[in-house]
Amino acid sequence: MARDLDLVRAGAEAEFGRKPTAGLFHSMSAQAAMIAALEFGWRFDALVLFDPPNNPAEGHSVRPAMVKYLNLLTDWSASRRDRFADPDELARDYAATRAGRHWAPGSHRQVAEAVLRPDGGGWVLRCPRALESSMYVQGITLGLWPKASAFAGPVKLIAADPARERADPTALSNQALAQEGGYDYLPMPGTGHLLQLEKPAACADAVREFLSGVGII
Repeated sequence: MARDLDLVRAGAEAEFGRKPTAGLFHSMSAQAAMIAALEFGWRFDALVLFDPPNNPAEGHSVRPAMVKYLNLLTDWSASRRDRFADPDELARDYAATRAGRHWAPGSHRQVAEAVLRPDGGGWVLRCPRALESSMYVQGITLGLWPKASAFAGPVKLIAADPARERADPTALSNQALAQEGGYDYLPMPGTGHLLQLEKPAACADAVREFLSGVGII
């Protein structure tokens, strides 16, 4: 995924020319962006990382919750339903979940269309269950816990709310990462891991404020 991001950025530059660039990534793609920046070099002019599910080392106070969370996602994704008559079926499933009840109106259908593809008169998951499950397994041992100073440019960490009742484990992980790593950090009030779906306008405002502050817009 990290290599893919680097190729996509290079392809965009080849097509449109060199312009100010900001990489905005969520969850595993945020982890991939961090790896790319650390291992391949600083390619964007700024990075915005939305709630990466980073897992600290053994002995850290937030690790048990993160390991439990990633194991739950591993089991769920390995057995999740993978075929639907149409995207509305998956959209209804999303809306019925605890997290989905907080999504902005209309986003359930948009997400369903994004993760499904037509197949033989029905719709199937674009990402096979086994592949998705394997990515959560990898997250347990990834060991990605860098300091902000390790990046060669400005990085903003926008995360789920650690003060929310029944806060998501990623909210606690990112709070610890920000405190220990010296990140420019914003916990989005009242949100969980899918914060852009819950408060899209507030997330967009936070991005614009950050990019304006570092001179990109």
